[in-house]
Amino acid sequence: PLFITALAPQEHAQSAVLGSGASRQLAGLATVPAVLASARCTSTIIEVGCSDRNVVVDTLRQSRAGPCLISAEPLLDKYAALLHRSAVHKARLTTNKLRRHLPAHAQPAYSHLLGPAHTSDMLPVGAHHARGVALPFAVSPNTSAMPTFQVSEVAGCSSLAKINTASPWGLGCFTTREERHVPVVTIGRLLSLAGSLPIAKMKLDLQGYDFAVIQSADPAVLSARVSAIEFETVSPYCQPLYAGQANCRAALDYLRNLGFEPAPKRRGRCLRVVPDAYKADFRWCEMTLTVWNTGNRLLRSPTPSRGAARRL
Repeated sequence: PLFITALAPQEHAQSAVLGSGASRQLAGLATVPAVLASARCTSTIIEVGCSDRNVVVDTLRQSRAGPCLISAEPLLDKYAALLHRSAVHKARLTTNKLRRHLPAHAQPAYSHLLGPAHTSDMLPVGAHHARGVALPFAVSPNTSAMPTFQVSEVAGCSSLAKINTASPWGLGCFTTREERHVPVVTIGRLLSLAGSLPIAKMKLDLQGYDFAVIQSADPAVLSARVSAIEFETVSPYCQPLYAGQANCRAALDYLRNLGFEPAPKRRGRCLRVVPDAYKADFRWCEMTLTVWNTGNRLLRSPTPSRGAARRL
């Protein structure tokens, strides 16, 4: 249902490289705004990088109205696992409705519907949530050709960026199991898929590529439309794990110029001095930061609590 219509001009060059199958996938992006418009979305969450855990779809409420979710994951095995969540969520939702309305003595007669294997009411292909779309793409500033994706022995270390072999930490990420050529889109294209909806959050888990992708977005769009950005970065006191990876100080300086400030409880983490004894410890060197747009209309009320942020 997502493979229709025309490519944007900047993607024609890429489509020639990708071949007809990927061309149809890129063409299908044009239909995403219509899909979201029919889903009673109040805002949009953009998620890039969906591995085995900490994915937004697991926390998104299964209500009829609320934020819509656009997720991008280039590794097809992880993408398939992401789509499988649609069956799990929908089956649970159907089961819960039946259990609420059927008396206990009648439920055995409907055990074939109440069991976890019931999937007759699944979501459409390409959707991982009633208000979500999952896309099999990497996100990169450069979409002129299919880049090489380094698939690490540790799935969470896989990235378009190359490992910095001088790093004393993250040694489990150093082994590359295979290299895959993956289709890519820009972050600007993903943001445009939200249409006129406000963008409640942009969540990036790109293993060394987060800040490069943030920089590639139109600053005016980030300032005007994005309420919060969550991304991975590295302490300025540690060696970067990936070649060319910017540290959190450089990232915060850039984002502050656009009107973003760190969430209160994370404000001092970037500047925390890392003792020499811990400069080979990923728990001290790697961090996830969330910054809030201080001028965005969604945030003119007091800064949301951690619970409110989790419920996005």
